[in-house]
Amino acid sequence: MPEAFDPYYRWLGIPPEARPVDHYRLLGVKRFEANADVIETAADRQTVHLRTFQIGPHSDVSQKLLSEVSAARYCLLDPKKKAAYDARLREQEGPAEAAGSGGRLPGVDFESLLAEVEAERPASRNLAPLPRRRRSLRPWLTGAAVVLVLVVVVAALVGVVSWGVGRAARWAERSTTPVEEPPPAPLVIPPVAPGPTPPPEPPTLVGSSEESSQPPLLRTLTGHTRPVSAVAFSPDGTFLATGSKDKTVRLWETTTGRMIWAKREHSAEVNAVAFSPDGKTLASAGDDRTIRFWNVETGEAIRTLAGHAAGIRAIGFDPEGRLASAGHDRTVRVWDVASGKTVQQWDAPGESIMTLAFSPDGKWLATAGLDRSIRLWDAATGRLTRTLEGHEGAVRSLAFVGTGTGDGDGTGDGTGTGGRLVSGGEDGKWIVWDVASGKPEQTKQAHDDRVLAVAVRPDGKASATAGRRADEGIRLWAVTDGRRLEALPGHAKEIGALAFSPDGSILASGGYDRVVRLWRID
Repeated sequence: MPEAFDPYYRWLGIPPEARPVDHYRLLGVKRFEANADVIETAADRQTVHLRTFQIGPHSDVSQKLLSEVSAARYCLLDPKKKAAYDARLREQEGPAEAAGSGGRLPGVDFESLLAEVEAERPASRNLAPLPRRRRSLRPWLTGAAVVLVLVVVVAALVGVVSWGVGRAARWAERSTTPVEEPPPAPLVIPPVAPGPTPPPEPPTLVGSSEESSQPPLLRTLTGHTRPVSAVAFSPDGTFLATGSKDKTVRLWETTTGRMIWAKREHSAEVNAVAFSPDGKTLASAGDDRTIRFWNVETGEAIRTLAGHAAGIRAIGFDPEGRLASAGHDRTVRVWDVASGKTVQQWDAPGESIMTLAFSPDGKWLATAGLDRSIRLWDAATGRLTRTLEGHEGAVRSLAFVGTGTGDGDGTGDGTGTGGRLVSGGEDGKWIVWDVASGKPEQTKQAHDDRVLAVAVRPDGKASATAGRRADEGIRLWAVTDGRRLEALPGHAKEIGALAFSPDGSILASGGYDRVVRLWRID
């Protein structure tokens, strides 16, 4: 009978007797390691190592272990969560330490443990060859070897007894949950196994008083071979689209993490992706100066639009299905997707346009870029209506707040001339603007380095920011008063793309570590 595959032992060198696996052992660092750089480096090392097994018979298992490494990184890099986790570890290992030398636990029959080891020896791969060794060694050497092996194994078992208590045991149970084999498909990696089971009382987005070591990380999506530059949810939240510097566009199933299809038709980096309002069409654009449209269901290429004189940095659909595009040629184009014709085109002053966003009612289009200014345009005519000044560096991302009714009152609730607008820039600032007045309502130094991406939760209550420094993670902010709500560490490198699901329950992030992460937002 073939031996069951043990990824913890085969890939990470963690033997069965050293289970359950705590976060420190999983990352290969000493228990209670306090240096965040050491933890971060260890997590990166394990991630790179485990990715080498993504192509092969156990690729699905590697996905699961990658998610566990992400969970360990998340917990140990958050000071409060690490403190709570360490306290539980110390509580569980306390009796072993109190037992003094020899590592014996009070109340544990050491001789009985020896008997159990003897009874289990035939099933142990490591101990089974001992009889053959006895025939080739002198008796006194054989006896010493057997005793030494027994002492080592029993010590390990004692460690397991001291550790195998409470919540850590439940983590181990999850770690051994079988994973279904994915169906084969061209250009598709195996499906990502579901993340850890949510705790009974998950952390809430706003005003949570409970700190949990269980991360809100739902799953990790891998497959891109270069940085992920764009993420977008379908209107019903069923699918997630991603674009990358590897020139591919990929479609994923949100609930399972399974990749539906991948296309490499762009001849240069893909910078932006967007779904049509009906969810049937996906648009992508990049440095090859083209916009490509895809049938979401089949992955079939529908149409390619050309017209920009330089790379395209941003695209977006309005509620009626028209598509706006802008980029390094400093022009804004609005396209009729059905005919493939430009219905509006105008030149924007300043430098390259890096981001754009339609107001929820589609009447206004905001653009921003390297010249630090945010411009608001009448989408129907291309007339510049307002310029917002406040950033001290290039503006990299924009997102409108609210649902918008277009009644023209400009009250700041998503109506009139756009309501409120959120921006993030290379000055590290996150600004919430009242579009009607052109004044900032909230200004926060959100990150110590560049803010590369912002997103607004559909209910308008929270905004996410991410940037160049991965150690700062993703940060969540209250739109109304600017309070910092939560931090989500996990990416190994800078984070360049964010998107909320339509119901606001999931946040997707794409990073320069080539990974897409899905976070539960309660």
